[in-house]
Amino acid sequence: MKIGWLSLVGALISSLSAGAMAQEPLRELKDPARIFEEGFIQVVGQSEEGQSRVRALRAAEIVAKRDLLEMVQGLRLHGTTTVESGMLASDRIRTTVTGFLWGAVKCGERYDAEKGSARVCVRLNIRGKGGLYEELWPLLKGSALGPEKKPVYRAPVDEGQKPSGYASRPTSDGLILDVRAHDFKPALVNRILTVKNQLVFDPSVIAAKVLVERGCGGYTSDLQKAKALLAFWGAKRPMVLKCAGVDTQTDARISTEDAHELFRQDRQSAMLAQAKVVFLMQ
Repeated sequence: MKIGWLSLVGALISSLSAGAMAQEPLRELKDPARIFEEGFIQVVGQSEEGQSRVRALRAAEIVAKRDLLEMVQGLRLHGTTTVESGMLASDRIRTTVTGFLWGAVKCGERYDAEKGSARVCVRLNIRGKGGLYEELWPLLKGSALGPEKKPVYRAPVDEGQKPSGYASRPTSDGLILDVRAHDFKPALVNRILTVKNQLVFDPSVIAAKVLVERGCGGYTSDLQKAKALLAFWGAKRPMVLKCAGVDTQTDARISTEDAHELFRQDRQSAMLAQAKVVFLMQ
């Protein structure tokens, strides 16, 4: 008898827990900064009222996917160039983005029987397997849609000598670039340049597998979160550099001295190839 009661109570608790989980609110993630920080887009579509469950859910999913397309089109490729303008300029990008939307994953649904309406949550990944980086980067790399080419920064010949101000600094294995004082925007292609317009960091220096998983690095407005993210990637001793300026909102600039030290540290830790870079934003 006791076993029967225990089974009944357990089943009731499981049923209540499942019901509570099913009613968790459907969450949207549509802010561009948060999209790049979290690595995905998530939208919720709403159907009209007075429909059967099947029709309402289908209508809500169509609305959600329409909103997803708008969100993807509005993402920045680099500078002021968006995915939408890239689609207009390239049939291959338009075909790729259209096909990419079919990979949207349903992340929840609700049907209100009284109103005959539904809400459906749909998600698209920016990073990771099947994400937007994996789909778009082969088309953008080296194409006219990519950012303007810049001369690559070359460290001075006396590489073994530390620049002034860095004499006691231990080897760093990650970078936090503080861009909070500038109008910086996350994009599919964020670069680091010197104040002399020399290229220090962009997707071309990142290992292909890492680029898919991390893009151009991480984005956050909290220093501790930046350190925690780098620690998760295996970087225990990040260096923190101040941005000297921003060009076209997506290219961050650093001093030549900072670039020298960053390259010196990178030779020992390969932080740039592993995209162990976090942009600390407003």
